[in-house]
Amino acid sequence: MTTPSILRRAVGVALLAATALTLASCSGNSSPGISAKGDLFGNGQKDSSPVVARVGGVEITQKDLDLRLKEMPDDLKAQYADPAERRQLLRLVVGELLLAQGALASDATKHPDVVQQMISQRRTTLINAFKEKVLWKDLEPTPEQIQQEYELNKAIYYQVAATVLARHIQCNTKAEADVAWARLQAEGKARAFPYVVAEMSRNPLSIKEEGLLGWFNRGGYIGALSYGKEFSEIVFDWDFGLHPPTKIGSHWHIVEILERQPARTLSLAEVRTRIVDQLMPGLQQAARDEYLANSLKQAPVEYFGEYRPGSGRSAGELLKLAMLAAKFERKLDLYDTLLEDYPDSKEAPMALFMKANLYLDATGDMYRCRRYLQQTIDLYPQSEVREQAQFMLDNLGKVDFKAPRSIQELSTQPR
Repeated sequence: MTTPSILRRAVGVALLAATALTLASCSGNSSPGISAKGDLFGNGQKDSSPVVARVGGVEITQKDLDLRLKEMPDDLKAQYADPAERRQLLRLVVGELLLAQGALASDATKHPDVVQQMISQRRTTLINAFKEKVLWKDLEPTPEQIQQEYELNKAIYYQVAATVLARHIQCNTKAEADVAWARLQAEGKARAFPYVVAEMSRNPLSIKEEGLLGWFNRGGYIGALSYGKEFSEIVFDWDFGLHPPTKIGSHWHIVEILERQPARTLSLAEVRTRIVDQLMPGLQQAARDEYLANSLKQAPVEYFGEYRPGSGRSAGELLKLAMLAAKFERKLDLYDTLLEDYPDSKEAPMALFMKANLYLDATGDMYRCRRYLQQTIDLYPQSEVREQAQFMLDNLGKVDFKAPRSIQELSTQPR
């Protein structure tokens, strides 16, 4: 009788063999098939690049070397960026080939944990390849989505505070500051601000910048000053030009206001990349969800035992548990279970509505929040929460809008 251990090993080896056969059969004329070397290097495509080494009859080509370099993390790539270091890279590849051949010649690859790891890595590679090369290929927000996200959030996220550019001379005492002030009022080259800074300022950090403190906003950070917040609060509204000695913090300062930038809203062009980055996770998740939903229609799934719908809990019980759960992941899992297992229940609209609120409150993901609110309206047009979902959808992004955090708050919203 075959033991479970042997059976698992047989299945694992069979899967690996099937993988090799599949790769070989799908490569067409562009690939020579899977060889002993091909299992370790290359990308399955025809390789006509020069041979750079031969190890026990197995050839290593320039393409193999280039692909191995491409696999490395950036910090290791830098070590071999110089062509003079490629010899070391080749020696590394030769060593890897010998070690891998040793593994193939031994029983190492027959261990169940090794087989499982290889199967797991193949599965992960397949999933990632399908998402990157198929599901998410050419996926990007539409101009309308980008514009909508900008309009909804520019009052909150895309504001630039007013800033000023200033320089200073820092002195330990008022007497020192008065001497520096007198120097600045004198005639000749010696009165130039950089010269006075170099000779009389007591701040080693700003001396390196000829007294320049850089741009800062009201109450903002100033790297050269340990009391920068206090300093910026005091001088922010000063007029352009030179100001006489003033004690700020533990020192006396002569400050010159050089430039001023008013508060403004960043343009769409300035934040477009940021908006796209914010929208992409939601778009990718939506593409994945849509694919899975369509696939499940073609291949219905049956669950048994503890995996049956709701794990034996009713839709009402799942909704109550989700409302009481403390962690984001637990809440989301319960809402998703309810929506997946009981999509036609009277609790489903509330679960979808609360899922939208969960994303807004826990992650600030307005794209997903809007998406699930719209689904609540579209999928459950007769539900009791439809009007509340529409109200939220119309008010998302407004500064004074507060999302409901409980059924009690929900009941007080306009209908």
